[in-house]
Amino acid sequence: VIELLKSPNYNMLQKSTPDIYFAGNGISSDALTEIIAMIGERDFSVNVISKSGTTTEPAIAFRIFKELLEKKYGKEGARERIYATTDKAKGALKTLATKEGYETFVVPDDVGGRYSVLTAVGLLPIAVSGIDIEKLMQGAAQEREEALSKGLESAEAQYAMSRQKLSDAGKHVEILAAYEPSFRFMAEAALRRVGRQGPDRHFPGLRRSHARPALHGAVYAGGQKNASGDGRLLRQGQNVDRRSVG
Repeated sequence: VIELLKSPNYNMLQKSTPDIYFAGNGISSDALTEIIAMIGERDFSVNVISKSGTTTEPAIAFRIFKELLEKKYGKEGARERIYATTDKAKGALKTLATKEGYETFVVPDDVGGRYSVLTAVGLLPIAVSGIDIEKLMQGAAQEREEALSKGLESAEAQYAMSRQKLSDAGKHVEILAAYEPSFRFMAEAALRRVGRQGPDRHFPGLRRSHARPALHGAVYAGGQKNASGDGRLLRQGQNVDRRSVG
């Protein structure tokens, strides 16, 4: 969403919002070292995203950045810069967040990870980038209502029926091409939602990203110190303070 509504080169643009680096989607030490080097001596905060808190990749990354935060700001200062998006009541990360006093956001029980971009999982980093998440949610709700009101005449239903009819006719190959760099994660979204349903469903020609940033966490470098204001407004559904998190 950040790439689509802002720019694929978001971190390289001159802006008043923090840079956003996604970590915890792999176990590459080179990748983590590179992010640490890009942050340098700037102020930074961490949003760790994990429903259970036991997934290996984000757990490793979080331990590293937590240690860096505590070394830079002390344990009390680090506490104000760590935000945990996790289960509302249980899990290793929820237990740690409660014990340490981290501000928390909830991963809904009834929303799967690949569909969670319009929950706190995605909305917090999206808000950090300066995107108006209230308008984003209004647009999503409007599109949903329009699709439901049109029923079988909606573009979504027409696409689904056409696709099923072609599949029944033995045409199982579908190509989704996006020529705008800001749409590059559309291919990953298609693979996640459809491409893994069976061995006969493939998307040749799609660029597949190995990163899954919305599920694992983000590091915000630069900007203001405390995100508690954004957090409260996010929960209440009010306008998000455009002061940056960092």
